[in-house]
Amino acid sequence: TILNEYTENGVASKTLHYNNQHIKNGSISVGTIINKNRKIKNGIIAPFLRFEGGINKANNSITEVYYNARPTQIFTNAINDDLITNTRLGLGVRLNLDNNWNYNIIYDRVDNSNHSFTNNLYINIRKNF
Repeated sequence: TILNEYTENGVASKTLHYNNQHIKNGSISVGTIINKNRKIKNGIIAPFLRFEGGINKANNSITEVYYNARPTQIFTNAINDDLITNTRLGLGVRLNLDNNWNYNIIYDRVDNSNHSFTNNLYINIRKNF
């Protein structure tokens, strides 16, 4: 990703100008889903379990920014370029009924080696026509 230089709009003394930025990011992951479709009276229920592991490496340029009123005073910020590993665990259930209604409930958790994590809960109800 390349972000061209840009300037914020607003009061001239408080607006910021950002120089070009270059962001390189690569990731790879591998995983599996274990599921089992079971026929029920009026459709199919499919519980599942997901395991995934991956790595992510970024290479970011230094962000250079200055106030329009003081273009010679440049502020810089360097984003951490560490290699980050992650693990993902998900579980859920899908219910496909014979009357074309579909219900999905999925919980996902992603843990990263930098001590951050994300929890997601997805609930989807859909009618196929």
